[in-house]
Amino acid sequence: MSPTHPWQEPHAPQHLDTSTSEGRLMVGILSALAQQELETIQERTRVGLEHARAQGRVGGRPPKLSPAQRAAALAALRGGLSVAEVATLHGVSRWTITRLRDATSREE
Repeated sequence: MSPTHPWQEPHAPQHLDTSTSEGRLMVGILSALAQQELETIQERTRVGLEHARAQGRVGGRPPKLSPAQRAAALAALRGGLSVAEVATLHGVSRWTITRLRDATSREE
């Protein structure tokens, strides 16, 4: 039997008959193996993140603007410049300045 898709292996079962006890057993076993693999991946990820935090590393993308640049951008907005003008001045997108403005207004 040739595979219907290039990624399917020729020896992989194309159908599990769940109307039989053997088919239900096989589905149960495969389900348990998938769940165990998922939990193993989650555990390894958690341990890796904890290890990185213990070494002082933090995840995520670095901020586009330094604290001084953020303060200057907010001052420019308060001074009457538009979001587009402030974005151009700092070399970032309008969306970056909009998020900064909105986050600041929520904190106040």
